[in-house]
Amino acid sequence: MPPRFDRSFLPPAAFEFVVLADTHYMPDPGPAVEFPSRRRQGDRADAALGMAAALKPDFVIHMGDLVQAVPESPDFTRVQDGALAQLARHGITPRFVAGNQDIGDKDDPTMPQVQVTAASLAAWHARFGPSWHFWDLDSWRFVVVNSQILNCDLPERESQRAWLERTLSESADRRLCVLLHVPPFICFATEPDTGHYDNIGQPDRDWLLDLIGEHRVELVLTGHCHVQFVNRIGRARLRTLPSTSHTRPGFGELFAAAPAPEQGRDDTPKLGFVLARAQAEGIRLHAIATGGATSLHNDGAIRLFTRLSADLPASPLVVTLTHPLAVTADVPVAWPSAIRQPARDDYPFLALLEMGARHVRFPASDLDGAASRERLAFLRDEGCETIATVLDPARADIERLIERHRELLDGVEIQLTSRALRADGWPQALALLDDSSITASLCAVTPGQILPGKQLPRTRIGFRLEDLADLASALWTSHDRPSRIVLHAPPGTPVATILRDAHRIAPGIALDLRVDFGVDDIANVARLAEALIVAATAKGTRVLVEPIIDLDRTMDVAHGLLDRLRNPRPAFHAARCLTTTLFSDGAPWTRSGDSGPDDRVIALARGTERAWLVLPGGQSCRPADLGATAARRFDLARGLVYDVDDAPLDPTAATFLWRG
Repeated sequence: MPPRFDRSFLPPAAFEFVVLADTHYMPDPGPAVEFPSRRRQGDRADAALGMAAALKPDFVIHMGDLVQAVPESPDFTRVQDGALAQLARHGITPRFVAGNQDIGDKDDPTMPQVQVTAASLAAWHARFGPSWHFWDLDSWRFVVVNSQILNCDLPERESQRAWLERTLSESADRRLCVLLHVPPFICFATEPDTGHYDNIGQPDRDWLLDLIGEHRVELVLTGHCHVQFVNRIGRARLRTLPSTSHTRPGFGELFAAAPAPEQGRDDTPKLGFVLARAQAEGIRLHAIATGGATSLHNDGAIRLFTRLSADLPASPLVVTLTHPLAVTADVPVAWPSAIRQPARDDYPFLALLEMGARHVRFPASDLDGAASRERLAFLRDEGCETIATVLDPARADIERLIERHRELLDGVEIQLTSRALRADGWPQALALLDDSSITASLCAVTPGQILPGKQLPRTRIGFRLEDLADLASALWTSHDRPSRIVLHAPPGTPVATILRDAHRIAPGIALDLRVDFGVDDIANVARLAEALIVAATAKGTRVLVEPIIDLDRTMDVAHGLLDRLRNPRPAFHAARCLTTTLFSDGAPWTRSGDSGPDDRVIALARGTERAWLVLPGGQSCRPADLGATAARRFDLARGLVYDVDDAPLDPTAATFLWRG
């Protein structure tokens, strides 16, 4: 069965296109192979191309490095022939960008392969056409730049420079997307160039960046690195895209974890390509993970395209940055290396947007560092609102926070220990936030929580239900009351019960429900799904989730939305599917049907839509038993959807059913 995709929840787009990078087609290399995964590169490219063809895009772009062979290899033309035949079998005729494997390396005396030559460049032009060109579609102009000849001694360098300056100056009436193989930079615009394998050297880097800023380019797409990075050049987003073939081992230094297989070269969850959609707001990039697949075997599953944070204003998902958003390192990308390359782990940043997180929660001190502040500002511009947490603040602390960072703050969470709760300074802090129009939330930080199997008590983050009565009498009679309360949802208590009791104790309260994750991924999916589906029925309720990345270097271990290699865990897929299906149009859901005495089945209605969440732990049932005929079944742990059937539901995992 061919791959199947569902775009029905996405906003309208003028056109769509697929962008592939670094397919590195390679015939079977025989018995002598440096890495076992090289035997699979051709098949991985084939599977990715099959997925791309099934999407039926308006066009396809290949960002360079079509083959593993290099121009000086004796079999280069034969391997290139094989790659083009593979594309033809899938009916794909891409727009090509020239990469280092296609025409030679950039002008740098430390590069590992032969630099671009007049002969290799002429061969490319003869076979693929000009390596710098543009085309127009709708209101957009796509401009292809040959990164390999920047800074070189060939006369084509000056020809391309003059052409690009002229082309951009004549594009004032167009929205602009620039395409090139090697990124201008991967961490910061002034990073070193000589000896750096993954950026454009000087002086042409600054020349290119100036042009991009001057002509209001909106999007710059690159490849080459085989892992993803996201940056800004003025107003332009700079995205470095994944490979379909393999990852680059050196970038594994960014992760506090043992390397993926083959010294980090075979980190298959990071392999894939993107579907790009030209919406009114700009080009949205939707990741398609191939997972290193070498065939198109499909068990009937449908891949659901989900909305990004910017297109989910009603999403209640709040993710805590238990780890910093701007983790950087100077990494020895190859060995031996002449230099260390600065690089940044951008996978959490991209994951927040992909799962539809509308809010991100972090210590206020993150705003004081230049690197983390830049990342948070960028994330905010991409549709993720900010919530800064402050522990036991005095009035002066809040004054200082507002004065320094007001333009980046959407919310402030005042975290109070028992000592601070007894003091009288924090109501003044609330008053300052009320005057500033910044959303204020209140959260308890309470030691002494007894947990089974633990020698020492733990600290609880969030108020308990039993705290709300006293809190309501103290606050709800005062003008200076918080906009929201962080309420801890302890494991074992149904979320619906917690919410119902909270609203009975303090009517009209706006809640951030904090849910705990453990090491059982299936239980984490169930708890997150329960919280999100209950929040869909309670206007103003948000779901606060942590950790974003596994916590396994503390006394208490918890799985995150991402593992230590920054690859998605099942809860990530559950969040992605549910934020889109439940919150795309912003209209409220209502409870419907019989949910049962233990809230194991939660049924919702919204207009003609129906949704059911069946939590684990009960007897097996069929969709028809719930009235869920003609409903689609979601595998939340994998982010897949299945057509209507009446097979028994798995009683050991959460099942989500939806009918539109």
